[in-house]
Amino acid sequence: MLETLKKLRTSKGYTQAQISDLLKCTQGHYQKIEQGQIDIPLSKAMIISDFFGVPIDYLIGRLNEVDITNITLESDEKEILDGYKKLGERNKGRVLERILTLSE
Repeated sequence: MLETLKKLRTSKGYTQAQISDLLKCTQGHYQKIEQGQIDIPLSKAMIISDFFGVPIDYLIGRLNEVDITNITLESDEKEILDGYKKLGERNKGRVLERILTLSE
C-alpha cells in the first residue's frame, strides 16, 4: 500500500502535509502510514479513495493498476485544476485548506 499512496499523492502534486490535513491527522502519522509502519484505518482509506477517485481495492493492492490519468473533467473542473497547477506550494496548501473547510 505504501507505494500506492505515495504514487497517488505525488502524481497529483500533493504533499504529505496536505494529505494529512485531509485525513485530519498529523503529518508524522500520515508519513508512517505511507511508509507502511502503521495500518491505515478503513475510514481514512475511504477518504483517500474518494479524494483520488480510485477504488479501495487499488489502495490495498487487490488491483494492480488503475488509470489515474484518464479522468473526464467538466470544463469548470478543468479550469480549477489548471489554475491550481500554476500556484506555488504555499498557495496550493491554502486552496486545499479552503476546499476542506467548504466541504465539511
